[in-house]
Amino acid sequence: MKQLTEQEARRILAPVPYNQRMTVGRMLMPSGIHRELLGSLKEIYWFLAPSSRSLPSVDFNRLADWIQTVLQDRQSAEQIREISAMSACYVDTCKATYDLLGTRIEEAEGVINATASG
Repeated sequence: MKQLTEQEARRILAPVPYNQRMTVGRMLMPSGIHRELLGSLKEIYWFLAPSSRSLPSVDFNRLADWIQTVLQDRQSAEQIREISAMSACYVDTCKATYDLLGTRIEEAEGVINATASG
């Protein structure tokens, strides 16, 4: 894997303008699907967090496209596409993508912190 530069790390962690947010859904029982707009990698990460009370609803290919084009993070986008293609079920894709994004956020924050303290 290629190490992130500080500029790349800041870009993938930054919130995006309102008109570039991604529309997703969340299934809540008994009320049904609720639409949400997400505008950062951290919001996507929080959205995918495992919960016994709800299920995130997102097209992972569309998510990968959004991460690649809006956040300009090709590496994460490619990994999400691989996860989606290889996972046995939707919930496995959610969990694996959640773990991937958590690692990517930690990596980006580490680069920024190292630059700030160095």
